[in-house]
Amino acid sequence: MILVMNKKHGVGCSLLAYNLGKLFNLNIYVNKDNYMIDDEHSLLFPEVKKLTPNIKNGIIDIGANIETTYSRKFIKQAKLIVVPFEFGYESIMKTISTLKYIEYATNRKIPTILVLNRLDRQDSDRDFNYTREMRDRFEEAGFRFKRNIFSPEDEGNFYLTYLRNSYEFQSSMDSGEYFLDKFFNDTYIDKTFDNNNFRKKIKQFDYRFFVNIAKNIIHKVNYRNEDIYIQDKDMVVFRNNYEDYIRKHFYNLERNLVDDLYPYNKLEERIRIDSLIDNSYVRNKETKLVKDFAYISYLVDSLYT
Repeated sequence: MILVMNKKHGVGCSLLAYNLGKLFNLNIYVNKDNYMIDDEHSLLFPEVKKLTPNIKNGIIDIGANIETTYSRKFIKQAKLIVVPFEFGYESIMKTISTLKYIEYATNRKIPTILVLNRLDRQDSDRDFNYTREMRDRFEEAGFRFKRNIFSPEDEGNFYLTYLRNSYEFQSSMDSGEYFLDKFFNDTYIDKTFDNNNFRKKIKQFDYRFFVNIAKNIIHKVNYRNEDIYIQDKDMVVFRNNYEDYIRKHFYNLERNLVDDLYPYNKLEERIRIDSLIDNSYVRNKETKLVKDFAYISYLVDSLYT
């Protein structure tokens, strides 16, 4: 079970719960007052279900309703917790209060990913200085971050990440869009596949595809560096390694596609990975979002699965 929560309203709990749930093909549960299950939006979010106290698996958008009987029960059962927050005094104080409540609810050291959402207001060094300042604030409150996520000797259970270019990410989600939808060439899909069945089957493929990209690339970029020049360099590294990954694994990816999608191929022709995937998506400004979400997904995959 994965929980997404923060006492502070409006910091991105539903955004992360929905997109991580879709990526990892998990059942997604939200509170009864969440807009995704109201009459106006429910058809856009068929994967999202109303939260009930007897849930045992899936990803749960607790949101700001963390001090309830069922929330405390879920915290005790959780394998991973994701806490989005934003820069600002109230957001930081309520995030620290959220982490303290988790400690109150259970004595287990649950792996917890903090996501500094809607970064990139300035697109400068100042953005990355925020991450250092945030880390210092949380550590002053007694929460220890894992300095080297790849080292088993580092015993910290908190992970600090960030998410850039996520303003547009949120507005796209309001219409039911999932962040990897843009990875795929809709014109080719409509021409080649029985679209409804394909969209269901593609979940299995895009999970393997995206998480494998994250695993192969994330070691090659300096995610923690706070210098804007280094981060900009990392965008180039990410793009180049993304394209290298496609070339290196081209035939394996196509074989997976044939196995997964053959029953839905209307034209019964070769399914081409370079036609299915819209490579322009990872070359534009949204590369920042793709790279950051790749890192968050890598952590979720490593800590949860």
